[in-house]
Amino acid sequence: MTKILIIDDEELIRKRLKKILELDDFNVFTAENGKRGLETYIEQKPDIILLDIKMPGMDGIEVLKNIKKQDLNHHSEVIMITGHGGVESAIDAMREGAFAYLQKPIDIDELEIDIQNAIKKLKMHEQLDVHVLALEDRTIELEKTNMKMEGLYRKLRHDYEVAAKVFRNVIRRDDLQLKNVKYMLSSMDIFCGDLAIALPKPNGGLYAFLGDFTGHGLIAAIGAIPVTDIFYAMARVKAPLIDIILAINKKLKETLPTGLFLAACLGELDCENGIFSVWNGGNPDILILDKKNNFKTRISSTNLPLGVVSNEMLNPKLEKLEVETGDRIFMYSDGVVETFNSEGLIYGQERFEKCLLNYAPTSTDTLDVLGKELKNFRGDVEQKDDVTMMEIICTEPEVKKQKADIQSLNKKGWHFSFEIQAETLRSVDSLANLFTKIKDDEVLSSHKENIYLILSELYTNALDYGVLHIDPGLKKSILGFETYFQERFSRLNHISDGWIKMAIAYEPEHGPDESGIFMVRMEDSGEGFDYMKKLPKLEENPAFGGRGIPLLKSLCKNVRYCGKGNCVEIEYEVD
Repeated sequence: MTKILIIDDEELIRKRLKKILELDDFNVFTAENGKRGLETYIEQKPDIILLDIKMPGMDGIEVLKNIKKQDLNHHSEVIMITGHGGVESAIDAMREGAFAYLQKPIDIDELEIDIQNAIKKLKMHEQLDVHVLALEDRTIELEKTNMKMEGLYRKLRHDYEVAAKVFRNVIRRDDLQLKNVKYMLSSMDIFCGDLAIALPKPNGGLYAFLGDFTGHGLIAAIGAIPVTDIFYAMARVKAPLIDIILAINKKLKETLPTGLFLAACLGELDCENGIFSVWNGGNPDILILDKKNNFKTRISSTNLPLGVVSNEMLNPKLEKLEVETGDRIFMYSDGVVETFNSEGLIYGQERFEKCLLNYAPTSTDTLDVLGKELKNFRGDVEQKDDVTMMEIICTEPEVKKQKADIQSLNKKGWHFSFEIQAETLRSVDSLANLFTKIKDDEVLSSHKENIYLILSELYTNALDYGVLHIDPGLKKSILGFETYFQERFSRLNHISDGWIKMAIAYEPEHGPDESGIFMVRMEDSGEGFDYMKKLPKLEENPAFGGRGIPLLKSLCKNVRYCGKGNCVEIEYEVD
């Protein structure tokens, strides 16, 4: 029931108004002066107050001011009552917060309208208070959620930074520290989807590789591990550049999901003969400048990126160019020429080449100049892509002495076996050494890429899941890869026991076509796995992990697991 307080010094008016309002079911209280009115207001907390302006002692304006001072937790609407000629005082009261005013003699109909309007306003206040309380509660919930999100973000960021550190330890090695090779890499995320690798050749010259995976961040970086492993292993045994290209393409096509591919430039510099052999698949033009900084030639992409089509559809043809001492070769990702500024303008190929010609003709830090120019062009605009550049100067490079342990093998048939203990697993690139032993076999030379993929899968599975006991399920999601990187790096550095045993053989088949069977038996010290469990076919599995065994079965004539799953035997047909 709505409470109404009447404060008026005239008794007749108080009684008359009280009687009329009670007939309308209002709960009515009265007070004969301002002081008593304030006391009643504090006691009863009425909803509506009918307040006379002219009263002895404390007048209505002063009472109104006191009510407004105390009206913190309770809201009341005040209707002022004034005699004839007291309009100015009523207006003053309105300025102090009164809801309305009535002149004496009071019109009852007008009074009832003002009271009903005041009630509507009070209800609106009540609804507003409910909404405000709900909003305050929601704000508190959001603040708690934000705190949780900030905590999760900090943890995720920390995990990413740790994973990125491990990733850099796996990917970036000291091989780019060649005096005639310079590079600049600017990542837009913690993980970088670009690759820049340069490896010296034992007889002078070098291999160079600049790649740009689809997308950015972790999803773009996950393909870097197998690509880098293949490139390092095959380049260190002086494999032909075409074989390296085909091996990388085969690995990416068979293991990565649709839509993830690698735009790449692969080059081989022969300083002794002055030849630069190069293949460009999906990257911007490779530029060659002479020692006077004049454009000598450009090599545009005429090939699809790696991992898009099978080897049968890929064009592995190399372009061979004559180079001289002092020539400079520039390879770069599309993040360079596709940089935008705040006006929506693209940096572009023309601007890049102009900068190359005009601003760094004799500079020893050409890439630094180009990088600063690119940053100045972009201004405050956020970087949208990874940016990578590599400069190769055609001089005799300083190369590291590499010991060659190449065993000539009898094509009538051969076999060898060995065991790798924990200390060797931690410190030696056993896969590269293994491939060195068989790469020069005349019969197997045309199958080198398949054989390398087979040995790589077998050895990686034995080491990661057998010896190091890493959970294979980690590779089934993008985020799981960061944990996989951390675990692999940590466990390999702290390995103290475990082993891998290998037996490799080639048995020729009698006939004029020199066909035969390449066989591998690989056993590890791990606990094995349930090899009877049915796995999805290679083409039916879009995930990042769980593709190794189907890949082996697609390449090999026979794949047999034995024991508790920690031993595998494969047979590969050579024809």
